[in-house]
Amino acid sequence: MWQEEENMFFSLVQRPVGKFPRLNTKTQVTCRKYIDNLAQLSAEGKIYKCHRTIERLRKVKTDPDSQVSLRHAAALNAINEGNFERASRLLGEVEVLLPDTRNEDEHRLRWYHQKSLLKLQQGKHAAGIQLTEEALSLVSIMAPGCISAWLLINHAWFLTKIAADEDDVNDRQVLVKRAEKFYQQAMDHAESEYPTQMLYFQSRVPQYAKIGLAFLYLGCWQSVDNCRIGISTDLSWDDIRKAKDIVEEVQSEGSLHITPNTQAETVNKTTVQGDGNISVNAGKNSTIVINTSPPVSEDKHHSLRGKSGDQQPSKQLQFWSEDEQSAVPRPVCKSLRLNTKTQAACRKYIDNLAQLSAQGKIQKCRRTIAKLLKAKTDPDSQVSLRHAATLNAINEGDFKKANHLLGEVEILLPDVRNEAEHRLRWYHQKSLIKLREGKHAAGILLTNEALFLLDTVTPGCISAWLLINHAWFLTKIAVDEDDADDRKSLMKQAEKFYQQAIEHADREYPRQMPNFPQFAYIGLALLYLGCWQSVNNSRLGISTDVPLEDIKKAKDVIAAVDKEGPVCNVSKFLLTIAKACLQYRLSNHQEAYDLANEAKNFATEHSFSRFVDFADSIVQYLQNYVLRGMV
Repeated sequence: MWQEEENMFFSLVQRPVGKFPRLNTKTQVTCRKYIDNLAQLSAEGKIYKCHRTIERLRKVKTDPDSQVSLRHAAALNAINEGNFERASRLLGEVEVLLPDTRNEDEHRLRWYHQKSLLKLQQGKHAAGIQLTEEALSLVSIMAPGCISAWLLINHAWFLTKIAADEDDVNDRQVLVKRAEKFYQQAMDHAESEYPTQMLYFQSRVPQYAKIGLAFLYLGCWQSVDNCRIGISTDLSWDDIRKAKDIVEEVQSEGSLHITPNTQAETVNKTTVQGDGNISVNAGKNSTIVINTSPPVSEDKHHSLRGKSGDQQPSKQLQFWSEDEQSAVPRPVCKSLRLNTKTQAACRKYIDNLAQLSAQGKIQKCRRTIAKLLKAKTDPDSQVSLRHAATLNAINEGDFKKANHLLGEVEILLPDVRNEAEHRLRWYHQKSLIKLREGKHAAGILLTNEALFLLDTVTPGCISAWLLINHAWFLTKIAVDEDDADDRKSLMKQAEKFYQQAIEHADREYPRQMPNFPQFAYIGLALLYLGCWQSVNNSRLGISTDVPLEDIKKAKDVIAAVDKEGPVCNVSKFLLTIAKACLQYRLSNHQEAYDLANEAKNFATEHSFSRFVDFADSIVQYLQNYVLRGMV
């Protein structure tokens, strides 16, 4: 299915590379020079020298575009230094200044590049891929060059890391092919940069892309659990040969050379020269000379928004702001949907069998599906029953079988009458597998793709399940986020997707697929509590500053679900986990520990093998608090 959607997904950046109009005034050329030269200085390990140079330039160049560009250079320097807190703060300052710049789209794209680079360096691949996915729409409207190339290369790096951690061979192959295309696209964009501009970046991008390709072909990268370099044990000799050729090619190119603009001179102060150059004293007989006056023709003094005299201001950049819902469905309405007797029966199969599986009756559900597969031979029924079997396998913890069944669904899809609905269900279940496996980056990549399909399906439980999966991924990413502003923005977005999911479920056909909203409410409770198993399995949640207001919201949501009563055993398990998290936040550690143990025993009793491991990790975490309290 990923393969079928690849053209739609990749079309965001697949336009022919050419010289589309881009703002290229003297100021913008200067800004690009700052970033290129300062990036080179930082990449050489001259972190402190780069920092001093930026500070001096910020006193000289006070226009908004220069101030933003210099903060971008400072953010990159901080990332290279490993000072991620400083980098985040600088990017926050960029957001404030962006509305006053003349070239906001270009600065915005660079913001996405550096924000995603920050996540890449921190190992937060799910948060990073979410950022680059958002930024791809900007790439499609920007003139190709080094700025778009860096964003594309970041996206390819994330795909490389996700592929290295993927157990399913077919999924890994799709990810590898996609990453390969983005690496190549990055090189194409870098080659289309303006002549004489960003020369250092033009030379760096191809090398980074080639090195990324080598890792991709070798299937080697530190996986999310930090205990293995790469999981791909079935590499083809052809891929190993490709990697070998790339490594040899990069070695033959040698190290990157310093451009003349950064050679040392004997100048001891900052001067703005008559020829348009700026010399900045970088300490002890050395100077950075930035050439700000390459030839700029009159026909390049324009931007995507029209001539400089009539530019329209664009919206302020916000990190996953509450206004950013372009991928979320249009206002929910009761549009037509295929509702024949066959389709209604298919939905009943899935709903009833899902209830049976959620009650822990895995074997009975499997036998029922096997009998129905022999009796109902039309393509829609066959696909629906395989979807039901997939969900049953997921609840059992048999992800290999679940992936195999979804592969069979893909083969049958062209023959069904209601393909859009079945396709959306495929995305829901594929992403649910990733959710249960803890592969959040791969999961949010899937749900992001599927959001584009929501306009093709009438709102109901099918679209609601996809939305709730997306909200779960955002919840998990938020829990693992150290930056308070980023975490708050992720929480707001997740909250909206939970609400959207409930709204979609409310519009399901009467008497069809009724059991849904509780999962969304439980997800909201965990979101408010900032509690979920983090990516390193060593902490329940990192949010130590959860507001009392959020804890109260969670308490009210849990009480409402408790009063209504769980509709199925999966819901009961998750509700018990939510109660344990609530007690943890209230510092009632013994009660939290007892509830987590109750959830673990419940999962064991009902054959929810994957939930057993999850509950046990929480039990182990809380046990430390209980033991401390006994001392």
